Amino acid sequence: MRYAASVCTVLVGAMSCDYAPLPRLNLAGDAPAGDAPAGVVSLAASPSVFVLHQNDTRDTTLSLTNGTGQTISVSSFMVSGLNGGNMTFSASTCAGQLAAGQSCSTTGHLVATATGQALFQVTMGAVSASLSMTAMPACPATCGPFGTTNCCASTVVAGNAIGATRAGDVFYRSHDNAADATYASTAFQATVSDFRLDTYLVTVGRFRAFVNAGMGTSGTAPAQGAGAHARIAGSGWDMTWNTSLTAGTPMLVAAVKCNSTYQTWTDTVGPNDSLPMSCITWFEAMAFCIWDGGYLPSDAEWNYAASGGSEQRPYPWSASDSSTTIDCTYANFFTNSPSGTYCVNGTTGAANRVGSESPKGDGKWGHADLAGNLFEWNLDWYNTPYPGSCDDCANLTPAPTRVVRGGDFGSFAAFLRAAFGGVGTPSNREYVIGVRCERTP
Repeated sequence: MRYAASVCTVLVGAMSCDYAPLPRLNLAGDAPAGDAPAGVVSLAASPSVFVLHQNDTRDTTLSLTNGTGQTISVSSFMVSGLNGGNMTFSASTCAGQLAAGQSCSTTGHLVATATGQALFQVTMGAVSASLSMTAMPACPATCGPFGTTNCCASTVVAGNAIGATRAGDVFYRSHDNAADATYASTAFQATVSDFRLDTYLVTVGRFRAFVNAGMGTSGTAPAQGAGAHARIAGSGWDMTWNTSLTAGTPMLVAAVKCNSTYQTWTDTVGPNDSLPMSCITWFEAMAFCIWDGGYLPSDAEWNYAASGGSEQRPYPWSASDSSTTIDCTYANFFTNSPSGTYCVNGTTGAANRVGSESPKGDGKWGHADLAGNLFEWNLDWYNTPYPGSCDDCANLTPAPTRVVRGGDFGSFAAFLRAAFGGVGTPSNREYVIGVRCERTP
């Protein structure tokens, strides 16, 4: 196999965004302290809607606001109606009494113990907050270096936007601090809010569950607006894309077998279920993430995660800001040393089990395969140029191609750099492109 030049071209300084500053409040599940009407005590959860897998854990912030003119007593937080799950509380600033006009908060830890849906409430005294949980079947634990890690694991990336965990950190798109100065430009500053990114690429096994559920076809397409990015308005599913999905499951199964040598899909369960799913279009990637309770990461977010944020790492694992050390213990790529050699399968190359090089090849927040194995579909359309700055932005202007990032098993080391980006035709099936989903934190 040779590097698929048709898939990837350098993006440095070559992306535009339909950019507009976005509000950081009044999103689904958000409830800013102090928004309670005068004279009212209120309790709000942010987020309040959860889509997760059985055994997954998610956190929510419960904010109690005293809008009255007098001090109130604060009692314990209680949960009711949570079938198939449980919630515990920690990190509370709510104790004893709460003065007039003041707010306090606690963290609720939600665990899904069974599949299904639940509408439930958290109460404190006479006030309550309504929440909902949808839990899908547990993921297989066949990922990671020993094939024993939950394939649906995810972690929060600490963003640098106003209100984010690392607010004020400076990050530049398609830039790194390597001594070779390949990506030296600091013209394109960006901020992103905290976001939750899947630890692993979507595996064949996870995609098989999607197919077995009858999804990924024009008849089971996502609803209009579904999968909208939590911070990017207008980024959800467009029903005009329905025709870009296959007409039925048999056609989808046939289509994902796009290359007899390198495709990862198999018609029956087997060892390939722990490989990253390849040969999927951008539309199928988007539809999968929506079904799985998430959405596609923006180009800026993916770049931020792979770069270690303000550390601007050349590779996700770089031990220092300028380290360009890379070999097959870090990633799956085309080493060409000796000539014509790949990390997997010698002179032919192939995808390998997701997380095989963990933790050595992981990024700052523990994400595997952000470099090598397969490129990853991003939310953005490809266009030129980047805006001068980006605040939770994505390019939503239709164009011939979408952004892909990360490099693949047939890429030279240079294409695995965190600052490097490429393009893919959204309707094409490439055995070097997969997907990783994002979720609300």
